[in-house]
Amino acid sequence: MARLIESKPDAGAEARTFDLPGDEAAVIGRSRTKCNVPVPGAAVSGIHATMSRGPDAFLLKDLGSTNGTTLNGEPVEADRDVKVYRGDEIRFGDFAVTLEGDDVPARPADAPKPVPSPAPAPAAPEPAPKPVPVAVAAAVPPPAGVSAKYAEETHVNIAPARHSGSPLDFAPRTAGEPAAAPIPGQFRRKGAGAKIWGGVLIGVLVVVAILVYLVFGNLK
Repeated sequence: MARLIESKPDAGAEARTFDLPGDEAAVIGRSRTKCNVPVPGAAVSGIHATMSRGPDAFLLKDLGSTNGTTLNGEPVEADRDVKVYRGDEIRFGDFAVTLEGDDVPARPADAPKPVPSPAPAPAAPEPAPKPVPVAVAAAVPPPAGVSAKYAEETHVNIAPARHSGSPLDFAPRTAGEPAAAPIPGQFRRKGAGAKIWGGVLIGVLVVVAILVYLVFGNLK
């Protein structure tokens, strides 16, 4: 008698057997009221497929099930009869069975067993993008007459000026940098000292002029 035997039972469980009716077509699916060969499986449709006896093989037809039917690993086209022989494995969704029985025709030599198509090779991962090098501004030496230490203390931008045309740009470097420091004290002291000495020299000249006037005035 033709029957379907569970191919991959749970560990420690006995394989279940499902007898196929002798004369009528076997309606296979999860529904116990609409199918005469109900089979378990979360991915099995309510009415999944049919199997009927043909002249030289059993005929399997998928009825447009949600998760499909495979024969020896090959998908079965919906609403199309395919021949099944003794020892062939059929998978209804996630439930696999093997067709067995003394009255089931064996596969003839000129009808090779379908071989599952190889799984496509995974696509090679795309190479990671190379980091874009960041241009680093070359250090520009301070112009003649300006020491590097003074330029650093006063935050003088020693790059060529963009607006004034002068080699020195005394504006702060960037918005994120500290404001330019005031001119060092020695420069302020030199300017103040020049003014004081100038005043002293003028006072001396005035006193000398007065003395000359007094001396020459008394001689007359």
